[in-house]
Amino acid sequence: METVVVKEEDYIVSAVDANLPSVVTIAVLEKRKSRLGFTSASDTTRRVTEIGIGFALTKDGVIALPNEIFDKGEEFAVGMRAGGFYALTALLKDTASGITLAQAGKPLALAEKTNDDAPEENAVVIDLAKENTTASAVTFVDAKFADSGKIKLGQTAIALGLFNAEPRIILGTISGFGFGEASESKEKHLAVLYTTLASAPLYNGGPLLDSAGSLMGVTLFGAGQTGTAVSSDVAKTLLAKVIEGKESPKTGN
Repeated sequence: METVVVKEEDYIVSAVDANLPSVVTIAVLEKRKSRLGFTSASDTTRRVTEIGIGFALTKDGVIALPNEIFDKGEEFAVGMRAGGFYALTALLKDTASGITLAQAGKPLALAEKTNDDAPEENAVVIDLAKENTTASAVTFVDAKFADSGKIKLGQTAIALGLFNAEPRIILGTISGFGFGEASESKEKHLAVLYTTLASAPLYNGGPLLDSAGSLMGVTLFGAGQTGTAVSSDVAKTLLAKVIEGKESPKTGN
């Protein structure tokens, strides 16, 4: 019988392929100005400006992303790598961990250009009042969560990110653990993963994977958070609260 040797790089490639469709861009929807520099309250068109990334945890589009994303505007959308934007609504903002869970909603339609439009080179513009009758409902796959009790120091860590909608990965290792205490039971749980990964904004909010493609955490490479990730245990707990309806919209612990 022939022996087949599987290299670690083969596992990494498979892990990336399995999770890349769940990495999405997050965009703020900005009111547009006319050629004279004015905005109109009745104008339903919005300019799409991509400001970060997120990672889908469920097949129906519950997405994890950094808290600071929702401080950058009032209306948001999630962009798919295959094209198209969907409405995005915050469900739960957890100040302790630094991550927000949001829901991808209806597909958004592109706006028709008019002569009154200000020149906006390469700008994507959508119309909130227009129905998108051609796009299908948003669909992902449920994230596979890693067993936190089996994560080891020195284990390979894979961070996925996007740069101009194109995928990027960075490899490192798990270098430490940070533990928190559950408010109800007072039991300690894995809250933070420390890694050797270099800080880069294009990975902030993306998944941190093991070589089997399981989600170990959500990377947070903001100020003071270089090389860290919120553990998948925290993400699972927040997701359970959303699913069970234990939290009201836009609140957290």
